[in-house]
Amino acid sequence: MPSGPTSPTNQDAPATGEASELVIPQEAFANLVNELVQNIASDKELTFDESAMHALQLTAERALRQWFEASSILAEAASRETLELEDVEVMREIAKIFGYKTL
Repeated sequence: MPSGPTSPTNQDAPATGEASELVIPQEAFANLVNELVQNIASDKELTFDESAMHALQLTAERALRQWFEASSILAEAASRETLELEDVEVMREIAKIFGYKTL
């Protein structure tokens, strides 16, 4: 996926600073993280301070952006503009070859 001035990765973000890298609203991301934590470790009370949540969001969004960019290269190689499930599945297999753990 191209990352130009009007691409989804840049159009909704503030213009300067680290926050410009965030696309997902912070409150929505925090709610998702808290829900996932409850599902994974319901027997524990796990909370995140603001800086930890921000670092987690930056890391997660960067990883997603890289994953989509790599998957879009596969779609482009197949002469498509639309990312399809097979692109994501092939990307998952490529990641496994290089030793990355994926779902």
